[in-house]
Amino acid sequence: MTAPALVLTGELTIGEAAAQHEKLRDALAAGQCRLDLAGIEACDSAGVQLLLAARRSAQAQGLLLTIDAPSAALQESLHRYGLDHLLAH
Repeated sequence: MTAPALVLTGELTIGEAAAQHEKLRDALAAGQCRLDLAGIEACDSAGVQLLLAARRSAQAQGLLLTIDAPSAALQESLHRYGLDHLLAH
């Protein structure tokens, strides 16, 4: 049985990074490594940095962080920074 994904909605922006960071940190501490980001409406460089940090934290725990159903805004932002590979499983 596949573990449920952590669902993040709203913005992955500098204004919301701290709140989203706490959710990601708690999920990773619990071994949750799937993210449902279909509800992300905006993502800036702070959001990209947050995802990269979460990916590094997951790797340090021997986990593979995966992104399920990335929103168009998230896909655009990752593409802008040349990080499309984060969407590959």
